[in-house]
Amino acid sequence: MSNYRDPKVTTTEKKSSMGKMIGIALAVILGLLLLAWAFGAFDDEAETVPVVTEEPAATPGTAPAAVPAD
Repeated sequence: MSNYRDPKVTTTEKKSSMGKMIGIALAVILGLLLLAWAFGAFDDEAETVPVVTEEPAATPGTAPAAVPAD
């Protein structure tokens, strides 16, 4: 029996690009998460700024200045 099928018109494999698109989307999301992690977006440490409180200087023979109330 002869095979009369034209290979240019019909194919035996199913062409669906949905799986490929899902794979690309997952790769992009993982890549963005990796970049965010590399640049420190997931650091748990809060940035703290040191606060320096200075007492007013007192000269000998004078009373120290009063500290203003907050």
